[in-house]
Amino acid sequence: GEATIIDAWSFTEAGDKSLRVELERAFNLTSDLGLVAEVFFTKGMGAIRAFKPHPFSPIRPALAERLNTAAEIFEKLGACAVEGKYDGFRLQVHMSAGKVEIYSRKQERVTHMFPDVVAGVKKQMRAREIIFEGEALAYNEDTGEFLPFQETITRKRKYGVSKKAEEMPLRMFAFELLYLDGKDWTNEPYHARRKKLTEIMGKGDVVALAKNVIVKTPKALQKFFDECVSSGLEGIVAKDLSAPYVAGARKFAWIKLKRSYSEKLADTIDVVIVGFYYGKGKRTEFGLGGLLTAVKAGDRFRTVAKIGTGFSEAQMREFHDSLSKISSKQKPAEVDSLLTPDVWVKPRVVVEVKADEITRSPVHKCAWKDNEGLALRFPRLMRVRTDKGADDATTEKEVVELYELQKHASA
Repeated sequence: GEATIIDAWSFTEAGDKSLRVELERAFNLTSDLGLVAEVFFTKGMGAIRAFKPHPFSPIRPALAERLNTAAEIFEKLGACAVEGKYDGFRLQVHMSAGKVEIYSRKQERVTHMFPDVVAGVKKQMRAREIIFEGEALAYNEDTGEFLPFQETITRKRKYGVSKKAEEMPLRMFAFELLYLDGKDWTNEPYHARRKKLTEIMGKGDVVALAKNVIVKTPKALQKFFDECVSSGLEGIVAKDLSAPYVAGARKFAWIKLKRSYSEKLADTIDVVIVGFYYGKGKRTEFGLGGLLTAVKAGDRFRTVAKIGTGFSEAQMREFHDSLSKISSKQKPAEVDSLLTPDVWVKPRVVVEVKADEITRSPVHKCAWKDNEGLALRFPRLMRVRTDKGADDATTEKEVVELYELQKHASA
């Protein structure tokens, strides 16, 4: 993976990994390993340290850690900004000289899918050049309610885009400013980024600021969380007022709290399919009976669950056909598994899974220690995450953290 390549570059110059952080930042700001390599080997570290965002080079998104309660978040951050957590498309918008491009969280160009967002950005954002982030989702202006992701996802299509945009217009809730008119804003503290984003946003019906409050007590944080959940949001994201935007990294500068944390397992899990089993009995005709899935552990994928429920008949057929196209004759080299499915699959497809709890298991390799790993108990498929790649899957570290949060919640 990219981390291994970047470490190798550091070793060639410094003999150790000491240059990794700065090289990684340059990559995270450009999503272009080739460019970073060319600059590093021809111009040196001075040029690497001078890297800044540029329109139409997508920036790898910052990621949030998670905690179990409002009190724990406040203990970690103290007084902080709290934003609503939206369940839609996380988009990164780039504009320069009147041209707008939109990128997904996987740095894919998806401009053609969101003509209404493009028009709104051109009309509302008072900037010559800008890069900002937000979440786009279907929104009912009449009731003030946010529509579920299952409805918003219907906007992701190749054909009939304009017609669907008219039927289901999106509202984009902007929450981060990354670049503005030649200035890199990622190094500025959150409170400054938010203030500037507020200043440059004009009136309109498409782009709006994400819900945001400054809280000074755990009680105020909990109150805002409850308000967000009652309006149809997933929960909240608390942000350190003084922290920079850390591209491509998961830090406690952002901490999320979701409504599902009140259940026994604190969150859904995004897992990567690494194999599938043929259907038996009533499922024989569909070709697929279950999935073998894994979480990400550095450059490895370690199994965490066999999933056999939550599929529709149509989905079983679709999975069989699509996964067969990326099948492997033997276990992929980056997969750690004690189980052997009927068909191995290259780790590409991400699915969201809900489970009753995380348990110790002698058959799954996630967080393997003393001949036991961690596994999902009673996992069921929720949806395919077409907006995420294998590198965006839940990590082994996160599963361990969820396991500890689960134990804490049940104590």
